[in-house]
Amino acid sequence: MNNNLISIVIPTYNRKKKLERAILSVLNQSYKNWELIIVDNYSTDNTEKLVKNFSNNKINFFQINNNGIIAKSRNFGISKSRGEYICFLDSDDFWHLDKLFHISKYINKGFNFIYHDMYLFNKKYFKKKTNYCRNLSHPIYKDLLYNGPAFPTSSVCVNKKIINTLGFN
Repeated sequence: MNNNLISIVIPTYNRKKKLERAILSVLNQSYKNWELIIVDNYSTDNTEKLVKNFSNNKINFFQINNNGIIAKSRNFGISKSRGEYICFLDSDDFWHLDKLFHISKYINKGFNFIYHDMYLFNKKYFKKKTNYCRNLSHPIYKDLLYNGPAFPTSSVCVNKKIINTLGFN
């Protein structure tokens, strides 16, 4: 089994409490060959201090002014990544501890674009978010243009070669 470096990009702005949970979900992954790239839109809630308190050399922290365009933060994170594969994690989401392990199995099978269903949590219960993921129709660009996203961003893992060709708009 290959042990590909997986880069994880988290854009954030003033989500310190939720960001901590997201970071911990990466730190606790059973798959260990990853780097975390946090791109902060100059938060005012001590986000930088939180990230630096983790004191982990696998966590990279950057600040940019994205002018309200989250894709700018994601593209910046991609440009700073070293991994062959990029995973996205929104700062208010978190992952199961085996997420990257399962993703790596599909990477090893040659998949270049991977996504999956996610669970929604609130204070009282959780349930699987249904009917959010769907199969894409050809031509894929037209499907996404007319039908919108087929998957939650925090479930996506894509080969960096592909995303460098297309960007994240």
